[in-house]
Amino acid sequence: MNRSRRNLLLAGLAVAATPTFAAPLLTPRQSTGPFYPPEPPLDDDNDLTQVKGRTNPAQGEIADLSGRLIDSHGHPIRDARIEIWQCDANGRYIHPGDAGGKPRDSGFQGFGTATTDTDGRYRFRTIKPVPYPGRTPHIHFAVFTWAHEPFVTQMYIAGHPLNRK
Repeated sequence: MNRSRRNLLLAGLAVAATPTFAAPLLTPRQSTGPFYPPEPPLDDDNDLTQVKGRTNPAQGEIADLSGRLIDSHGHPIRDARIEIWQCDANGRYIHPGDAGGKPRDSGFQGFGTATTDTDGRYRFRTIKPVPYPGRTPHIHFAVFTWAHEPFVTQMYIAGHPLNRK
């Protein structure tokens, strides 16, 4: 994933590729999917590549995911909580309903949170998403602000061949 694809501007309802983009594009709402954690892990910080108390790091290609949360007028949204969750490098979610055939990566946190700063910026350290049977690579996002219902969407890898499905 190159740096421009990692810079994601999520908004309560808008997304753009760079902070200088004049008119944000609307971001579609999507469902939370079947693998939203029924109980968030105790280690739920913004670094999904290392689980507190474990020495083994996450498998997969490390990705620095950062962006800016803005409203539909391009103004930053501060103090919003952003959650992300995704499968590990083996295509497994940290969820009791995921009965995939490969073992779970015990070094991958699978779920993380960050709070936006005064400029609406956030950052996560995670892994580049991988496909699993029936899905293109993706990362789930949930945005929580004091003024709106939670906003849920997904981020995909631009140009990935499975996106067409």
